[in-house]
This record gives sequence, structure tokens and C-alpha cells, in this order.
Amino acid sequence: MTMVRMLHLADLHLGWEPTYLPGDRAIIRQEERDSLLQRAVAFALEDSKNIQLVIIAGDLFERHDPPAPLVNKTLDALGRLVQSGRHVIT
Repeated sequence: MTMVRMLHLADLHLGWEPTYLPGDRAIIRQEERDSLLQRAVAFALEDSKNIQLVIIAGDLFERHDPPAPLVNKTLDALGRLVQSGRHVIT
């Protein structure tokens, strides 16, 4: 039997804006939220984790029209996984 080690992510909602927080707190919280994918990719790329497959279920972005810089950053992160030989399903 072959085992596949996977990382499952769901409902990242990248680009979410915490409008209930005032000023800088909203910006900081949004940056924290938008860094989740980067942190997950770094985790998956650690050799010691032996992750072979990353599954992203649910909403990757908050909106249907996310800002281009966020899309590019996301594609870059997912591309690093693919280039490393890991499979990605979204």
C-alpha cells in the first residue's frame, strides 16, 4: 500500500477585509490573513514534512475579482509547490 501525505486547506478567503476593525488593526489583520497561503506553502515545502499533495477546498479568494497583485502572489506560491514536484488541487 502506498501512502500519500497531504496538506488540506479550506476557505482561505484571501483578500478578505476586516471592516469591523479600525484603521491599522484592519490592515494588520488582513495582511495576517493573506499570509496564510504563504505560510502553508512554506510548511509543505519543508523536506521533513514529506508533503506530496496540497488540496485547497472551499474559497481561495474572498471575492470573484481579487486584486491582480494578490492573484499573482497566489499563483507564485502555488507554482513553487508544483515546481517542487508536489501536486496541487484547488
